[in-house]
Amino acid sequence: MVRTFPRLLIALALFGISLFAAVMPAAADGGPGGVGTPGSDPKEPIEIIDAAFTDLSNQLGKPLGPETTVYRWIDDRFLNTDLNCRTPGKVLPRQITRGFSIWIRLIVNGRYKSFIYRATRDGSVLFQCLPTGPGPRINVPGAPFPEEMYQTRIQDQLNGTDTTTTTP
Repeated sequence: MVRTFPRLLIALALFGISLFAAVMPAAADGGPGGVGTPGSDPKEPIEIIDAAFTDLSNQLGKPLGPETTVYRWIDDRFLNTDLNCRTPGKVLPRQITRGFSIWIRLIVNGRYKSFIYRATRDGSVLFQCLPTGPGPRINVPGAPFPEEMYQTRIQDQLNGTDTTTTTP
């Protein structure tokens, strides 16, 4: 009994891990219709990501870009117009807003530091989320983008005719 208990415990742990991994969705977003529905995982908003990198490059005084820097993004649903970037002491009414969250991770002064940016889907609002709340708005060249832009990119991706680059 003493010898079989650790084996049983390990077997149950491995089974639980494999079961949990099989249930986890592969898509970053679920979109309005859930994972796997048309329009649920839009193409990378590279124009918005480039604007965030330009802002961060200006802040840190060194060139940064999506080709050489670790980042990730997600098509997100926010609960308010501040895109879930809370300002201490300020309460906003609930208003579901679609947009993007962008995380950029760098080594600053020998330590990893994450920079969080939030944007609306049309790119008309982009800011860095700071501990004090939303930072200054950042201009995204060409914004606002029509929703059809993402639908066209999704269709191009499905057709195999997509020419944009993907997240490394």
